[in-house]
Amino acid sequence: MTNELPATRIPRQKAWICKRCGEKLSSTFDACWNCGTDRSGAKAGVDFRAGKTRSPVAEHAPGRSPVIGYTLDHEPIYQIAGITAAGEVVTLDRVDEWVTGPGQNQVAIAAFGFALVFPPVGIVLGHLARAEIRDSGEQGDGLALFALIWSYLALILFVVGLLLLSMSLDSLTGNP
Repeated sequence: MTNELPATRIPRQKAWICKRCGEKLSSTFDACWNCGTDRSGAKAGVDFRAGKTRSPVAEHAPGRSPVIGYTLDHEPIYQIAGITAAGEVVTLDRVDEWVTGPGQNQVAIAAFGFALVFPPVGIVLGHLARAEIRDSGEQGDGLALFALIWSYLALILFVVGLLLLSMSLDSLTGNP
C-alpha cells in the first residue's frame, strides 16, 4: 500500500479582470492584488495593496493629486506635499495655493540680449535691471551683472579698436 493521495484534477481557470478596480489578473490569483476584491466582486478579507509601490489604476479629478494607494477602509492615499508649522502633514489634494518664488526680471533678460547685440543699450538696461531687482527681490541679478560686464568689455574693446585703427591710418598717411 502506498501513501500517495489520489490524483485530483483541478479545473484550470482563465485570467480575469477585477470588478472593482479593473486590474487584469492571472488565473493563479483568487483575489485582486491591487484592491483585495475576490473573483466574484466581494471584498476579500486581506488587502494585498499594503506596501504597494506603483500607483493603482485610480480616479484622478482635475486639481487633485493622483491616488497612490488605498487604506484597508478604501480611503484614498495621496502623496505628501509638506508639513505645516503646527506639524500637520498636508497631502497634495489639500493644497489650496502653491507659492512660487519671485520670477525672472524681464529687464535683465533684455539687458543680456542687448549686451550681445548693441552694448550701449545693454549697459543702460543692465543698470536699470539691477536697480529693479534690488527693490523687487526678483531673480536675474547675475544675468544683469553679466550683461553689464559684457557690455562694458565690448565697449572698451570697440574704443581701443577704433584708436588702433586711427593710429594705423595716421601712420600710413604720414600724419604724425
